[in-house]
Amino acid sequence: DPLRSGIRSGSLNEVGIAAMGIALGRSLQRIDMDFEQISGLRARMDEILLNIDGITLNFEDKALVCNTSNYRIEDIDTRQLCLVLRQQGLQVSESCSSTSMTTVETPLTASLGQEPFRNIRFSLSIHNTTRDIEQAYLKVKAAVEMFRSHKLGN
Repeated sequence: DPLRSGIRSGSLNEVGIAAMGIALGRSLQRIDMDFEQISGLRARMDEILLNIDGITLNFEDKALVCNTSNYRIEDIDTRQLCLVLRQQGLQVSESCSSTSMTTVETPLTASLGQEPFRNIRFSLSIHNTTRDIEQAYLKVKAAVEMFRSHKLGN
């Protein structure tokens, strides 16, 4: 007798299988919606940050992930820039390597790039809004202008 030896005889759980299929379908739809939302926010971020003089986009046509852009800022030490941005309320992570990535809960995360300290990376989440990006732009622009005006004054 199969029941006595611990083996269940009978039919498959068709209702459970159907429910899992529906749940998977909804998850895939949500992933697509999140991808579109975050990609749109990243495109907006690229558009406005590139209005700051001396900022260029690294890997322009090769975005590796939909939520991240990496910029080069001429004549600004981004280690110092990150300190100022942190003081202005942006969550900034200075420790990021190719083998591990520190996750920071934040409205907008800026991560310090590699040598020669001219790169900065911004990462977005589904919780970001266009307003977050515009506020970050204003803070980055003001900080860059502050650093440049001090260099001209010296």
